[in-house]
Amino acid sequence: MPELSEIRPKDRHRVMDLVKAAGVDVSDWSNFRGGEKKAACNPKYCYEWSFVEPQNVVVLSLWYESMQVQNDEIFQSLNYRQTSDEFDEIPGRNVWKKRALKMDQAFQEAMNDGLPVRVIVCEGPRRGVDQPKTEASRVQKRLLDVMPWAVTYYDHETGLCTLTRGASPIRDSDKNEIPPAVRILPMANDLDKEFPGCASIEDVQQNYFLFELQSRENGSYYYRKRGLQAEPGTIVLFQCQGCIIASASLTGMQRFEKPTDDGYFGCINFNVMSIRTFKPMTAEVIREIWPSFNGFSMAKQELDPSNYPEFKKRLERVMQPEVPPPTQEAIDLVAPPERVHEQVYRILRDSELARRVKKLNDYKCQICGHTIEMPNGGFYAEAHHIQPLGQPHNGPDVIGNIICVCPNHHAELDYGVLSLSLSSLRHSTGHNIAAKYTDYHNQIILKSSCRR
Repeated sequence: MPELSEIRPKDRHRVMDLVKAAGVDVSDWSNFRGGEKKAACNPKYCYEWSFVEPQNVVVLSLWYESMQVQNDEIFQSLNYRQTSDEFDEIPGRNVWKKRALKMDQAFQEAMNDGLPVRVIVCEGPRRGVDQPKTEASRVQKRLLDVMPWAVTYYDHETGLCTLTRGASPIRDSDKNEIPPAVRILPMANDLDKEFPGCASIEDVQQNYFLFELQSRENGSYYYRKRGLQAEPGTIVLFQCQGCIIASASLTGMQRFEKPTDDGYFGCINFNVMSIRTFKPMTAEVIREIWPSFNGFSMAKQELDPSNYPEFKKRLERVMQPEVPPPTQEAIDLVAPPERVHEQVYRILRDSELARRVKKLNDYKCQICGHTIEMPNGGFYAEAHHIQPLGQPHNGPDVIGNIICVCPNHHAELDYGVLSLSLSSLRHSTGHNIAAKYTDYHNQIILKSSCRR
């Protein structure tokens, strides 16, 4: 398995030198008042994030801390078109917006022309788009990765892009729209049982597919009894309550040695970058695309893959996950601190769900409504797992088991001195708290505290 540490920069090389070494003509850098002597400081070039040598190579500056490792590959998922839109909301950031759009154009050129990508790996303190008043990002170290990268995924509709180290360049025109197979995977119709905290199809799409599934290692979808025998690349259409509500590309299967306590026998793995949700498609629409389709059932039906491009054309309100970069943010855990070292992926996953809950509730405590305003203009709140993670409680890391609270109420909940009632909690759209978790808190956490 590749180690990220292999490409961690140790020195601070000049941008011009690295761009030149990557194969880009830098002769114009000296064409300013500083001349050849100060060419490396030419502001027209030295602050740019991307460089293109037409029909030859694309050079991109990427942050080391945003790189991820999955399935033995180092990659980075990013959306600079979306970033450019976010800069619209910040006064005086037109230059940043232009650089972000230029980055997006570089992705497209690499994909359209099948160009290799050379990556300048950067490290140093970063400023988030939502932190315009903090100190600017500053590169302290940088290097040119010796191994070429490639754009392995680009969505022309949204701008979402995946860059993979060591991958072969793919021309947009060479991509085959027809997958090896298309299968329908029926899911349980009892939403609250299978997807705790989800009261509707929209909740399942938002909370499960766009957040929980994409944040699991290998995009693992857990199944009961039997999985789905299909080759990698198969497009799976997820069936729920008489509709197709999501799709994803299968990468593999895993059968557990013994069922889990929740009754799962194994998992189906998916490419998290392929996950899509959309306006639910009824049986009538599916039959228009696949005339041989006989209607929904609990069978894992197989459809003609040659009709899949037509299916994609029919999709409306398409959404895809926002894959976050690795984070060192600490979150609340009732389990012992050493679990941070033993279950890294688990903690990263919980952290993303915790951030979502806090954002949905505007960082206001769902018990008292209080929030803490920080000096930088941001807000602070904490996320609490109602049924705690880890032994002996084994609470699940789902959005229906998390609430946004202030530090005082967080401590009271942890120590079991405060009861919870769904009717008294403050609620927000898209965040449905499951009653079984508040019941668990009141019956187990609160009562155990009273016995001390």
